[in-house]
Amino acid sequence: MAKFSVPREEDDEDPLPESSRPPYKRLRFSRSLLFQLGSEQEQVEGDEEEEDGEQEEEEEDEDTQDEDFAVNGEAEASEGNSENSEVDGSISVTLTDPHVLDCPICFDVLCAPVYQCENGHLACMSCCTKIGNRCPSCSLPIGYNRCRAIENVVDSLMVPCQNKKYGCGEQVIYGYKQDHEMACIHAPCPCPFLPCNYLGSVKKLSVHVRTKHLNSTWLFQFNEPFNVSFEKNTNFLVLQEKNEGMLFILSNKEGPDGNRVTVSCLGPSSSDTRYSYELFARKRTCSLKLQSLTKTFPTPEFLAECFVVIPPLFLCSNEPINLRVLISPADENPSNSDGDEEE
Repeated sequence: MAKFSVPREEDDEDPLPESSRPPYKRLRFSRSLLFQLGSEQEQVEGDEEEEDGEQEEEEEDEDTQDEDFAVNGEAEASEGNSENSEVDGSISVTLTDPHVLDCPICFDVLCAPVYQCENGHLACMSCCTKIGNRCPSCSLPIGYNRCRAIENVVDSLMVPCQNKKYGCGEQVIYGYKQDHEMACIHAPCPCPFLPCNYLGSVKKLSVHVRTKHLNSTWLFQFNEPFNVSFEKNTNFLVLQEKNEGMLFILSNKEGPDGNRVTVSCLGPSSSDTRYSYELFARKRTCSLKLQSLTKTFPTPEFLAECFVVIPPLFLCSNEPINLRVLISPADENPSNSDGDEEE
């Protein structure tokens, strides 16, 4: 069951006496979507079953309290909840089946423009083109007449982001909910340490890693080089900045040309925060060095396009890979001299 907030304009005039207000009518939209408005502060004239002692108290406070309505997809009036009334005069909407506002062809959320055939079957604009403007339900032409009623509904419904419990406070138009959530910087990230199944925001994940997996994490400080050592078959190391708690993944992937090593930031893919990093390896008189910018990924999978390749001849058969790493905020250039020092 999905709940939505629909903004409505407030009436500047004093509300009519309750006895003179007409009962709300049912509104019918395409695809038999029924809405029925009801209020705890209103009672249909002649209803003898719902009289109680709270009626007089509600009438006295009527000038200062907002109306609280409930709407459900089964066209049944539900009890109002005055605690959820909003100051801006919006109403509460409940759909028992929120998929009625999805395109029946591609199943994506409907957003304007929405088209309908003469029989009232709906389709989004992209699907009308894909099906050759022929309704798949009744074969009548579709893609020429817009369904303004459904467009008004989906453009008025405001819903919270699904990442609300992870820190996102955005209220978005229902038709653009998916677009927002794909770009939401509050999308949760799983703990990189298996079999731990923790899932949380970047900030909470940082605290979780520091408290639960401190012994498995490499701590470092921005702008200060540090050494890491790992076996050739190690998939990744988790790095954590000491002061800000930012998490990074040093990924290692074995290939026919050698070990491919890169650094990425752990967080939502939509994050545009980037860091510069250096990877430096040395063997006798030979050295390898990579300077690049991190990309952000929610998992420690090897997805980076930029990496340093450590060839097999660069390493002895049984020795681990030793690297010097330097990570800095992107607006601060890492020192070019650190990587040239003896390890």
